[in-house]
Amino acid sequence: MKKRPVAIIIMAVLLVIAVPLGAYTSLSPMRDKAADEIYYDEAGFSIYEAVNSRADAAENINKIAEKYSAGDSSFNTLIDDLDRAVSHVRITWAEDVSELAQANSELDLPANELVNKMKASSAVSTADVSTVDGQITEMESQQYKIDRSSYNGAATEYNSRLRQFPVSLLSRLGLLEQMELFE
Repeated sequence: MKKRPVAIIIMAVLLVIAVPLGAYTSLSPMRDKAADEIYYDEAGFSIYEAVNSRADAAENINKIAEKYSAGDSSFNTLIDDLDRAVSHVRITWAEDVSELAQANSELDLPANELVNKMKASSAVSTADVSTVDGQITEMESQQYKIDRSSYNGAATEYNSRLRQFPVSLLSRLGLLEQMELFE
């Protein structure tokens, strides 16, 4: 008679171990696939390269703005802000998806503020305004591609699975974390 309670306890322990292990095992390939798509997705698009292209465009805006900073020191703060955002992209590893998404999002505001300042300045040539507008367009184009990349879809699917029972229990315990989206 005593074997029955022991068997129930053993079964309960095995169940407690099996559910999280099974959930983790089934989600690991999904997370790995999404993470790999930072470098190249099925269509050959690379979020990592697109973020760096956005940083290149931001650097180009800074180079043009620097020509006018001697005549108008108010450009310096904006140039420094954009330079910090570009530096954040450059030092961020693609493996740290959350940090890369954050660094990418930090490019927009300082780039737009600097371009708006250049447009408002009578000292900035029409050709330079046209060039920086082109760089902003390039940044927006790359962001559009990032927003529609298969990474975001794969990460959204993974995050959705994390909210389903029993996986949601592991998420609440901090054993599985959501993947950051590029927005």
